[in-house]
Amino acid sequence: SEGPTVGSKLPDFTARDGSGESVGGAAVLRGRPGVLLFLSASCGPCLTLATELGGLDPAAGLAGVLTVVSDPEGAGTLPLPAWLRVLTVPDGQALDILNVHALPFAIAVGADGAVQAKRMLNKMAQLAELAAAVRPRADVSSDVPCGTPRPA
Repeated sequence: SEGPTVGSKLPDFTARDGSGESVGGAAVLRGRPGVLLFLSASCGPCLTLATELGGLDPAAGLAGVLTVVSDPEGAGTLPLPAWLRVLTVPDGQALDILNVHALPFAIAVGADGAVQAKRMLNKMAQLAELAAAVRPRADVSSDVPCGTPRPA
């Protein structure tokens, strides 16, 4: 199946950040949950998704959660918003390491670095679902029965 195995640790890969510095792709999440979205300038559906991303406000819930990973050409030509973190992978090695062979593709990663979900995308709603799955929930506790008021 496409992408790393759900439940496994995200394999590390080498990428470059916006300043051209080499970074570990998995390390860019820094112990926080997030979604890695793989795009390319030569991919029609990628361009459509990037255009939709370009029209989003950072308050739409993807800022701080979403990281785009692209080829260098895509990083320079895809219409991505300035608030979005973008990494570049100059060769196909990262995609091979992650077993990603078709784009656009997204991988949701938990704070523990484990792959929580993965999928090919063709709609912004699918990306939003992956982001919602890893976004921390406020004040959620399983030790309080339903209907029990929270202490003030």
